[in-house]
Amino acid sequence: MVFKIIHGGEDIINWFTDTFYGQIVYLIRHPIAVTLSRKVRPRLPFFLKNDLYRALFSTEQIDIAESIIRGGNDFERGIISWCLQNYPPLNCSDTRGWVIISYEELVANPESSIKHLARILHLPSPEKMIETVKKPSRTTTQSDKETRHYLNKKTERKSRYWFIRKWKKRVTTKEERSAFDLLDAFHIDAYTFGKFLPSKKYLISE
Repeated sequence: MVFKIIHGGEDIINWFTDTFYGQIVYLIRHPIAVTLSRKVRPRLPFFLKNDLYRALFSTEQIDIAESIIRGGNDFERGIISWCLQNYPPLNCSDTRGWVIISYEELVANPESSIKHLARILHLPSPEKMIETVKKPSRTTTQSDKETRHYLNKKTERKSRYWFIRKWKKRVTTKEERSAFDLLDAFHIDAYTFGKFLPSKKYLISE
């Protein structure tokens, strides 16, 4: 039985382990890529409305977030949304026993990523999973022409890396720097400025 949870519960993830005796698989993706891929951010106004969730952040972090929620541009609001969602699990949770895997490695090295998951989770058919993970999701109908072109070349290594780098040409160096200034303010080290892959400690393979 698998629970896919994408909206809520970031501060109580281990409750699921304690309650259902399960295994946590936590997926991360580059904050700029996530920001550019989302058209709406319905949860953003509500992260800090929850007093227990709010208590996880410092006064300075709350001030930064609330300032951007009120008056930031769409890019800044996207990065803050990513920080508010990922800070509690990455910085406030006991992640021992979690499987933390990145979108980037799943795309660039699907075979290694799936074999890693299959070994830890004792999954019986990694070969079928490898074939499935190569298939585009249904949301790709909203993708632009260039993205759909690379989807048709999904088995080529060069094409795989295009997907994890494509955000780069849509932002300026100044915007990228400002994004990582916000990550630094929230003490999130999952990704670093100028890098496409996550930080070393979050990599399955090097």
